[in-house]
Amino acid sequence: MRYLVGDTETTGLGKPPDAMACEIAIVELDAEMNVIGEWETLINPGIPIQDGASRIHGIKNEDVCRPEVPTMAQAMAEICPEGFKDVGLICHNRRFDLPYFEPHMEIAGGLCTLELARRVLPQAPNHRLGTLKTFLNLSVQAEHEGMGDVMTVVDLLRHLVPLTNRTLPQLVGAAARPSMLYTMPFGQYKGMRIADIDLEYRYWLLNQDLHPDLRYTLETLNKAFI
Repeated sequence: MRYLVGDTETTGLGKPPDAMACEIAIVELDAEMNVIGEWETLINPGIPIQDGASRIHGIKNEDVCRPEVPTMAQAMAEICPEGFKDVGLICHNRRFDLPYFEPHMEIAGGLCTLELARRVLPQAPNHRLGTLKTFLNLSVQAEHEGMGDVMTVVDLLRHLVPLTNRTLPQLVGAAARPSMLYTMPFGQYKGMRIADIDLEYRYWLLNQDLHPDLRYTLETLNKAFI
């Protein structure tokens, strides 16, 4: 499996085609989390970048609407002409970045460092990448720039993985299988036993976009009438 840490800067909130990538950064790691490849490029998104998004990442329409700036498909073909296959995609908030990478890679598994941090660092003030960088005294990298965020995720991964007593391949493999959660990882009931949360709220949650572990936990509790 190829372990790729990826990050996207996008034209706005939402998922393709309502929002598209305007910059990508990818770092390839070996199983020991050594960097063995890195790529970064602006992307011509084919749609305008919203003003709010530009204020966050600093990328403007005139930066990407140029003939020499590749589309996502062109960029991925240039980066890896043979195609990225058997990929373990690692991102901070993987559900956000996955829709942008998935059409251009054969993704066999992955890992979300946001979810991992919630599990192993419950004492952190929150689990945003910038907060964790300060909380853990990680290397200083530019925020909301593709490669800066990716290298922060790499540093974060190197900190988190040893806390699990597992290897990176084991964590990526385990992430492919849903597991039961004991406490609520976020929101108004953060830290509370999920089995003790109000039933109406749990049913409401099941209609939301949830991490597979939380959905599996809620469905399992409902089936057991707990």
